[in-house]
Amino acid sequence: MPPSSALEGKLAEAQFSRSKKRRKIAGYGAVVVVAALLLVTLAYLAIQLDRARTQLQQIGQSAGQLSLQPPPLDAGVGGITAPPPNQALESSQSVESTRASEPPPSPESPATADAGASGEQLSITAPPPNQALESSQAIESTRASEAPPSLESPATADAGASGEQLSITAPPPNQALESSQAIESTRASEAPPSPESFATADAGGFREQFLQRLEAYESEVESQVGAIHLRDWDADGYARLANLKTRAIEQFSAGDYLLARQSLQQARELAAAAAANHAKELTAARRAAAEAFANGRAAEAQRAVRRALLMNPSDPDMSALEARVAVLPEVLDLLRQAKVAQNENRPAKEAAALQKIVALDGARASVKARLQAVREQLLRQRFADAIGAAQDALAAGDLPAAEKQIQLAKAVWPAHEALKPLQQRLQQVRTEREFEAQMALGEQAGRRDDWQAATAHFARARQLKPNHQGAVAGQNRARQVLEVEREITRILAREHRLADRRVVESAAAYLRETETVTRVSPRLRELHTELAGKVDLYLTEVEVVVLSDNATHIIVRGEGQVGKTERRTIRLRPGKRVFEGSRRGYKSKLVTLDIAPGATSVEVAVICDEKI
Repeated sequence: MPPSSALEGKLAEAQFSRSKKRRKIAGYGAVVVVAALLLVTLAYLAIQLDRARTQLQQIGQSAGQLSLQPPPLDAGVGGITAPPPNQALESSQSVESTRASEPPPSPESPATADAGASGEQLSITAPPPNQALESSQAIESTRASEAPPSLESPATADAGASGEQLSITAPPPNQALESSQAIESTRASEAPPSPESFATADAGGFREQFLQRLEAYESEVESQVGAIHLRDWDADGYARLANLKTRAIEQFSAGDYLLARQSLQQARELAAAAAANHAKELTAARRAAAEAFANGRAAEAQRAVRRALLMNPSDPDMSALEARVAVLPEVLDLLRQAKVAQNENRPAKEAAALQKIVALDGARASVKARLQAVREQLLRQRFADAIGAAQDALAAGDLPAAEKQIQLAKAVWPAHEALKPLQQRLQQVRTEREFEAQMALGEQAGRRDDWQAATAHFARARQLKPNHQGAVAGQNRARQVLEVEREITRILAREHRLADRRVVESAAAYLRETETVTRVSPRLRELHTELAGKVDLYLTEVEVVVLSDNATHIIVRGEGQVGKTERRTIRLRPGKRVFEGSRRGYKSKLVTLDIAPGATSVEVAVICDEKI
């Protein structure tokens, strides 16, 4: 059994013996034995004991020396009265305030106390750490070769002035454990003894140290325990820590300051081990979660993620992985569907499955890359299908269908080189179709005698094919018809001008020149015929009978002279004619005659009968 366990058993046995028998013994012998055992078996406690003795010395200097004289037999077990808690606390604070200004005591400084009525000085000197360690090792080696002492083999010590013998026997390991357990169970059923009954020479220092360590434990250790969420992922460890703290407080309340400090130290060590184990367990849980997720083991990954989040709820990686693990079964099923579709060469079905996976778990880079590749494959296939359909539509002369397929292909791959020849061919076919349509519309308009529309259609055809002979001829013919129609209409609107010889002769010549144009336009032919009739009427002379007194000289302005006559018949073209008569001694006279076209005979009288 380790020395610390043996010491705990011995202390428990001693305390149990004192509480049960209430024997009045001199406490200094027990203190000496306990201190000797502690210094021999627990070398690391030497420094702590030195500090405790230093505290007692400083308390004695500041508040008066602490009386350690053995009390009368009815003063209680051990006969040592501990200072009141407030006085010990104030003394401890005073010691702490002066400690910073004083050098630490050397290990050889003796801790002295009044030995009681005998007046002897008890000197306890802590051995150096190395010497204590060597002594401990020597004792352990000697203990290993000897049989464990029995309960009846006493280890005696001077009990002080009373002369009584105090027997402290170290039980075997198993027996010590059983004794400790029995003591603890008995203590639970008995009323706890007062702290003053177990006070020792170092009680004040141990008490103050425990309070300080308890405060540090609650402010530091427990906050660290809370930070690693020990209760969530290791309830047993958390319960052990709580039990150790509770035990330490109970031991402190019972006046067992040394045991209380040891329990609190055990809690610190257990908390440190839990913190180290937390880092190890968290790393293992994260690694297990990532490995299970990568291998598609959803249930295992979920357990590992939950454990990692119990240990660190604010872990962003595990929180993200938890969401991915939640959809892992569905993702795995979709991955199988995508694989089957890929093997069956059904890219559309594969892309649909991959798209669902990306929607569920967008962090799968490989799935995104495969989805991109499948989409590109689908686009290439769609482009090829559209190009083929466009070519077929052009061959069949289905321009709308060809245009639609070319637009589909262009939407997939706008700058592909295969689009340009198709677009050029489509444009050529469209141009040819449009040209033919415009030519047909122009011919139809000509047959309807709508030469205005015919001109527009032929002009559109020439825009598509500027040098096409048919379009040029059609446009010229339509323009000529319209031009002749406008000219004839103009002549007919000014019919009276046909009375002029030059105008009527010019009109007759124009009719002869445009006679062939009238063959393509019924309306123009009618206008042409109407004008020709008018020209013929204006070119046909009408018989005019001129009456006079045979003394008046008569002329027809622009036509010629009639002379003096009583009655003469002449022939004049239709229109307004001015007859002028003159006679010596008489005023001249003008007579206007309007000869209507188609008239057979007219008379006019011209006589100057007014003298000057």
